[in-house]
Amino acid sequence: MAKAKPNQNTRLRAVAVPPSPRPAPPTRREWASALVLLLGAFAFYHRIEVFSALDMQIGGGADPRLIHAICEHWLQVFRGQADIASPHFFYPQQGTLGYTDAMLGQGALYALARGLGLEMFRAYNFMLTATDALNAAVMLAFLHLGLRVRLPAAAFGAVLLAFNSAKLAQIGHAQLELLFALPLALWALTDLARRPAFSWVSLALGAAFGGCVALEIWSSFYNGWFFCFWLLIAGLLALAQRETRGAMLTALRHHWPAIPVALAVLYKCLKPFANIYQPVAEQLGWRSYEEVMAMLPQPLSYFSMGDGALVWGWLPKTFPQFDALPTPWEHRMGIGLLPWLAVLVALALGIRAIARQQAKPLDRWLVLLVVSALVLLLLPIRLGDASLWRWFYDNFPGARAMRSVTRVILVAMLPMAIAAALLVDRLRAGASASAHARLWTGLLAVAVLFATVEQGRSVPGHIPAEERSRIAEIAAQIDPQRCTAFFVRTSTTGPESEIDLQTMAMLAAMQTGVPTLNGYSGKYPYGWDLEKMRAPGYLDRVREWRIRSGLRTPVCVAWVR
Repeated sequence: MAKAKPNQNTRLRAVAVPPSPRPAPPTRREWASALVLLLGAFAFYHRIEVFSALDMQIGGGADPRLIHAICEHWLQVFRGQADIASPHFFYPQQGTLGYTDAMLGQGALYALARGLGLEMFRAYNFMLTATDALNAAVMLAFLHLGLRVRLPAAAFGAVLLAFNSAKLAQIGHAQLELLFALPLALWALTDLARRPAFSWVSLALGAAFGGCVALEIWSSFYNGWFFCFWLLIAGLLALAQRETRGAMLTALRHHWPAIPVALAVLYKCLKPFANIYQPVAEQLGWRSYEEVMAMLPQPLSYFSMGDGALVWGWLPKTFPQFDALPTPWEHRMGIGLLPWLAVLVALALGIRAIARQQAKPLDRWLVLLVVSALVLLLLPIRLGDASLWRWFYDNFPGARAMRSVTRVILVAMLPMAIAAALLVDRLRAGASASAHARLWTGLLAVAVLFATVEQGRSVPGHIPAEERSRIAEIAAQIDPQRCTAFFVRTSTTGPESEIDLQTMAMLAAMQTGVPTLNGYSGKYPYGWDLEKMRAPGYLDRVREWRIRSGLRTPVCVAWVR
């Protein structure tokens, strides 16, 4: 009797994003190993803040204080004391939030800490540590509950996303630290694709996806933009293969109403974002491509970890080409040897299964994950003076807003961490079924631990006592009843740089609620020339800024001796 030929719909459903077999509940040993790995990585990554009870601050300098000032600005916004678009610096220029990342998620966590009674510097440290705790927890939940990866392997994937070396190298740019909205968005997307039929849950998942992407863009434009770019790459690659194309078409046919819901949520959430940033781009222009070129990844960038890396810190000392990279601190995209090896082995196993016609649907999606991550990483590579990124810079919306394209590694770590977790889960299952289960399981555990140690690096830390003192000194000279604004003056010599004094003035403005003419950011208002406060003619330039900006109300002076 002849077999009935399956119809097209049955064939498409068979290759849709498959629900993995539900694993057995984690054992106590699995819980213990996962918690040890996660808590150990967290404690080492944030050891400066954790072991000082949030008193010591990681890194230092102007950029962290700018981010701190934006977080204080969000506290005032939530209290109804400030306009979202206009923090209290570069006064009276409006819309100055558009000069840097909005950092909404970071501001919310910071406001929570301040609401709990933490002093401003401790609240900043709380924001940093809470952000990474959420990064790890959400990624763990997505891998274990969403993709049904066993707990120890899921913990390894969470470590790679939340505590990788490339991310720690950017710790001074806390706007890049927030990533937890991305696995949440991907979780909503994969859950939607797995549902066999449309329901109201489909609309909720579409709304959740749009909301998570919007939150990431509001918190870190780099991360949000690169995530959308990666989804576009992955979608195009999926359409290029018959099996994955069928899965996408099946999901779209069943759940197409979720698409306008997701787009509506994105539009509603990002319209005010565009209202802040579009006028700034029109007035001050985008990043020039010449400026971007210095921060396009070069072949060495993917392996550069800097001399602070615990395992690979000897590389730049042995090979000076690493430090010869332009702005070498922005090129530290390295994540060690074993994570790269895990990703490539996962790719090789998937390709082998496909070539032998033994591939399960999960194998095809695993290959798609890795290939899309590699394409995302390699598209902007610079070889000499040539790079494909020039075309994307000229033609893709938002691409000209980004200077440090090397930061793409932070988003690429999401699919790479998923692939590494799936590989470890598969290897662990194979090791458990082998004749030498303890040996192979032990070797796998050692490899996971070494890959985790590879992410470690030394980072500077300090107690911000001098900053607290200087900010208090500035704030004590400002009378909110008498002053509508203030600016800082200083003697011709002093321990702080002029940029340090600008950022301390910003924090004093946030504390007192009195705006300052001073400021520091990724862009500066047209006609503002107060950066060199020790240079001759500073008071004349203050006067010119007041005339240009139409500021005629009383302005106070705060001296820093």
